[in-house]
Amino acid sequence: MENITRLLTVCLISISISAFSQNEVPSEWCGTMFTEEMMDKVQSATERHMNGTLTKSQLNYDIPLTLHNMRNTNGTGGVDPLTTLEVFCDVIDFYAQHDINLYINEMKTWDNDNWTTDNALGTIKLITAEDNTVNIYNFKDLPGLCGYFTPQYDVLALTGNSQCYTKETIIHEIGHYFGLPHTFFGFEGTGDNCGVYVTSGERVDGSNCATAADRICDTPPDNSADRIPCPGGNGCQMFDRDSVAFFPDVTNIMSYFFDACVNQFTEGQRAVMHNKIDEDRQDLLFLTPPSNLNPVTEQVELNSPLDTEKPYDQVTFTWDPVPNATLYYFEINRLSSFSTSFRVESKILEETQYTSFELNPSTTYHWRVIPFNKGNPCSADGTLAAGSFSTTDEVVSVQGVESLENFEVLPNPVNNSEAVTVSLLSKKAMDGQLSLFNVSGQRIHSEAIQVAASNNTFNLDVKGLAAGLYVVHLEFAEGAIQQKLIIQ
Repeated sequence: MENITRLLTVCLISISISAFSQNEVPSEWCGTMFTEEMMDKVQSATERHMNGTLTKSQLNYDIPLTLHNMRNTNGTGGVDPLTTLEVFCDVIDFYAQHDINLYINEMKTWDNDNWTTDNALGTIKLITAEDNTVNIYNFKDLPGLCGYFTPQYDVLALTGNSQCYTKETIIHEIGHYFGLPHTFFGFEGTGDNCGVYVTSGERVDGSNCATAADRICDTPPDNSADRIPCPGGNGCQMFDRDSVAFFPDVTNIMSYFFDACVNQFTEGQRAVMHNKIDEDRQDLLFLTPPSNLNPVTEQVELNSPLDTEKPYDQVTFTWDPVPNATLYYFEINRLSSFSTSFRVESKILEETQYTSFELNPSTTYHWRVIPFNKGNPCSADGTLAAGSFSTTDEVVSVQGVESLENFEVLPNPVNNSEAVTVSLLSKKAMDGQLSLFNVSGQRIHSEAIQVAASNNTFNLDVKGLAAGLYVVHLEFAEGAIQQKLIIQ
């Protein structure tokens, strides 16, 4: 789950533990590591679960997630946001079965060449992590790893590798975050142990189940710290410390069996997770979840452009709001099949519009919108809508609003310590709305304006805004027009 093929050859984190109870092999390996203090808490929860004295503070635990997409400065790398939403739909569904209601509190994108690997995870966490949420960092690649939980920084790191970025991997790593060790704890770094007689670990008869291996009694013995094909772990007979033969349970999420095998937590593991939240992660319960966590079931309706021609240097896309939707995945593509190889632009948007300034003249494009509820990113079939349009060889003019004769944004580019002036020359008086959008389509400023039948100037405050591309948007009863603004 955490390593793609074999165990790691390069250490990312090193924690040395000198004394382990029951003489188990200490977990000194690269990836998720549990200290003996952490294992003592698992053992305590197991013992109380077994004797019926373990209680839980809530019927269901509402746990917020903050997803950080770590990209290069030029916007490449990281994990495709559509993939993130689709995979986390399955992750959220799985944990809901165990009385843990995960929801996406925030999705953040960081474009920084120095943050594209987890080598600086401590610095990254210090600057970017959100309080009272599970912070999950999506990197393009983690050499040799699919992901891990680090107690040192209390965050999850995941790789966007298509073989790794699966619901099983993410469920596994979040399981670590909630206090679950590997089912084979104590054997990390020792290979698959097929046919190997061992001197440590859990007994088949369960007599040491609360003090050996993962310390959870309804997870049977498992000596394999390597990937083994399934079903059934066929061909990998193991032996416990008393030389009793057994075949491991290949279905447990916290094992290292392939994704096709793993699909469940045990009641004991569920109890350990609930206890972890109650004892150590009460801060995750501080935030109030969104009132509406229902998935999107209605199809989005596209407005513009549909089968029309548009000036190539500025095309505004609009669609109707969808009930329960708080996010929209937007994509422009050269093919109607929306092949990733021919993707032109893609964004996760909160607004129901987006303006592109980067299209080619005299070209046919296809675009689509998929609505999501950020808290619960599952969508019913049929919610997606797609359209197509062509660009002309002309550039946009103020004719989008008939009464306007001129529209300028100066200076452009601009430093974020300078003032921006929006100038309009209008043939008639009219009311409108002046807005500023960032590159992700978020409206970061909006004000009502009154335009006179003459020259008009409006000041736009960009002080403190991050460098990048923005869109100055003007909307009137006659129509709308916008220009891009570059902040340096």
